Amino acid sequence: MTLLGLLLSILVSTTTAGSNPKLKLEIELSKEVFLEREPIWLDITLINVSSDTMRAGGLFPPCQSPGPFSVELKDGRGEHMKYTGLLYNMGPAKGPGLLLHPKEQLYGCYDLLELFSTYRSLLRQRFGLLAPGKYSVRGRYGNTFSQEVDFEVVEVTENEMEAYKLLNTAYALWLKDPFDSTNQEFRQIVNQFPNSVYAEKAMREIAPKSELLRQFPNSGYNEQGLRTLTGKLSKGEKTELLQQIISDHPGTRSARFAQQMLKWGE
Repeated sequence: MTLLGLLLSILVSTTTAGSNPKLKLEIELSKEVFLEREPIWLDITLINVSSDTMRAGGLFPPCQSPGPFSVELKDGRGEHMKYTGLLYNMGPAKGPGLLLHPKEQLYGCYDLLELFSTYRSLLRQRFGLLAPGKYSVRGRYGNTFSQEVDFEVVEVTENEMEAYKLLNTAYALWLKDPFDSTNQEFRQIVNQFPNSVYAEKAMREIAPKSELLRQFPNSGYNEQGLRTLTGKLSKGEKTELLQQIISDHPGTRSARFAQQMLKWGE
């Protein structure tokens, strides 16, 4: 593998002493350096590496407790960042859970900005921000841990500055009126800067779920979008749509979401 390939695909597996030898947790970042407010998609895969069928409760939500799955983030000083994502009182695990046969896996994807934010706002889950600096992230499922993956957040580059300013203006307006006042700024980002790292965020706010899927099939936002798009479909229509997404967008997060929804009947 080339150095560039290594930087673009950081895949780590569980090696922590005392971890469950029947499960393997892998996490992946698409790159090592991100701009301020750029989505930081963390891909998580839980794999049954045993010869037995295992029960798993899933990878949602990544709360710090009491669920089995969580995400830990440390800053450059090695201090744990406070979890600022949505909180769910799931209570004790109920029901049989999902059956993972040998070599089967569960997949999840989360934007770290929606889990950990230094942005002091009630809407920090949606408009999260990590200050420039170095970080390391690790996943946990029960007593199974992934290794830590390092990444860095840097200040916005000159070629992204105009889109970034529009994004911040839109966020400020959202705090005052989250419905109509921000549309112009978000739409301007999409129209004038379609290749910006912020275009995906802007389109999430203004476009139909189907358009976000078409323009950004590798966006993690499409998980919820697929549930919305398929929510009122018949079983046959839902299967047809998910299979079409897998065919149209192979290798993307949307395809992985669709494959999992088909597999687990979600």
